[in-house]
Amino acid sequence: MTKLDNYIYFTICEVTLDLYSKTKFVTYTNYCRTMCKSIESAELDKREMSDVMAIVNMLKLIYNMDTDESVKYIKNYFKSDRCNDFKKCVSMTKNVFPFSFN
Repeated sequence: MTKLDNYIYFTICEVTLDLYSKTKFVTYTNYCRTMCKSIESAELDKREMSDVMAIVNMLKLIYNMDTDESVKYIKNYFKSDRCNDFKKCVSMTKNVFPFSFN
């Protein structure tokens, strides 16, 4: 995994943590597992599709990625246990620099 990959996964985590906070899921892990199952089965509901599009748009804005490459990273992010690893990093960064994430 390259540094760019880590930055991309960090960005996905940051976006998904914001999206997760607007859902009724109890834990971020459950949110990620549900997204993983939906993406693998290609049966996304309206909220899940909206979440994926929000991630794709952010990756396009920051890294100028096309949709196919963004989806590849999103699938890899949710398929692995990267959710929990990057969540720790994003949470710590938000605690240390709270005003830079507003």
